[in-house]
Amino acid sequence: MTDESYLGIDIGTNSIRVLEKDSQGKILKWGILERRGRVFHSSIRPMLPEDVASALSDLLATMAVRSREAVMSVAPFYVFTVVGNTIDPGSIPARPGAYKLQGAYLKDGRYFFTAIPRDIELAYQQIAESAGLRLLRLEPTSFALAGQFHDRRGKVLVVDEDQRCTTYIEISNGRVDYVFHSDFGSDSGAADVIMNKAKEIAATRGINQLVFSI
Repeated sequence: MTDESYLGIDIGTNSIRVLEKDSQGKILKWGILERRGRVFHSSIRPMLPEDVASALSDLLATMAVRSREAVMSVAPFYVFTVVGNTIDPGSIPARPGAYKLQGAYLKDGRYFFTAIPRDIELAYQQIAESAGLRLLRLEPTSFALAGQFHDRRGKVLVVDEDQRCTTYIEISNGRVDYVFHSDFGSDSGAADVIMNKAKEIAATRGINQLVFSI
């Protein structure tokens, strides 16, 4: 990174969240822009880069951020995840080259890997450029959350609830081991469904720590 600080940006279904951090990871500024009614994107509605970039630019101007370098998290409904003995592109149900693969080694000798569609990667790049930012890298939301639990021992189930979706992430020693995505979110009025699913996953996978991400 060329700047002393950088931006962490999460584009949710109805909100955009930004953190400005220094080189040591200390939060310098934070901001959130929420929009009701018309979503930024969802599992059934792709994002429009120019729309997202306009809203992001407004938020950055309000925050008066210093940095123009950004790390963006990719929404879970765009990302394919799988656990396998090898990082095998053949496990992805798409033509070769259509996805960007990222993998992590698990304690049991297998790999947890994710695949981000190339067209989604391009959309995030267009958003960054239109907002006057330099995109350093993309991270699946699950990987971005896992880094916050690198000091937590044992298994943790993080429930990341957005307005239009909920993602359940099993994290062990700062590493993602499992991801499950649901289209039930805070706007669906299905709090019991979301909680019951969290309890089911925790019981099935032997997890005794439950954390709700906000």
